[in-house]
Amino acid sequence: MTNILVIPDIHGRTFWKEPIAHKKDFDHIVFLGDYFDPYPSESITQQDAIENFKELVNSFIEEELEYKVEFLLGNHDGHYLYDIPEASRLAKNLTINKEITSLLINLRDKNQLKINTWITIKNTTYLFTHAGINKDWADKHLELCDVNYPGILYQKFNGSPIAIDVLPDECIDWMSIGEVGRYRGGWNRTGGPLWCDIKEFISQPKFSPYYQIFGHTQLNNYITKDILKKENQNIDCEDFACLDCKKAFIIDENGIQEWHSS
Repeated sequence: MTNILVIPDIHGRTFWKEPIAHKKDFDHIVFLGDYFDPYPSESITQQDAIENFKELVNSFIEEELEYKVEFLLGNHDGHYLYDIPEASRLAKNLTINKEITSLLINLRDKNQLKINTWITIKNTTYLFTHAGINKDWADKHLELCDVNYPGILYQKFNGSPIAIDVLPDECIDWMSIGEVGRYRGGWNRTGGPLWCDIKEFISQPKFSPYYQIFGHTQLNNYITKDILKKENQNIDCEDFACLDCKKAFIIDENGIQEWHSS
């Protein structure tokens, strides 16, 4: 039975270590981004986050990185690679900034860093991004979305619906990818796949045939349709799950569950 281990926003935290120690149990492993920029309240330094990221990447052999593991880009990673003025939240230490940029470029140049990816289990295709892709943003940027595969971004120089690798600026419209919506202090009606807030996502009608998996909006508990039904919350999330709650998850034929060591 195909399964996927999903690790949401890390920000220097180490909750990924225990599930990754069991990496052989999983067919696919997807990281949802935000490896850096820890929260001061959690007593994690930026240097801690850097060392944590190095350990994370070094947990995998080259073959695993090529065929099994997907590193997605988050808003707290993208600003170290690309100049998106509206979306910049750079740390003040230039030396640390350069080290983070170097680490991300190393992944990028090996085609191991992406904006989105998708995996099909049985009759459900799961579309993974850092923050989600909603209808407003997709309608505004039709040039980045394949009309035959709604919600899946693709490289403008290659019309096939393949996940966008983090390529040089001339290949991708980074100003569009990095758009920030009003809920996050931006100028746009809604954020792009690095910045979309869950409130922007919930307010939009379903437009994609895929079940979207994302993080970005930190929650006390993850949101899926089953969780909300149990809590009697009137939120329509038939087509997405927000998993940013400092826990690892498994997706298989039974749906989405928290990962627990056996």
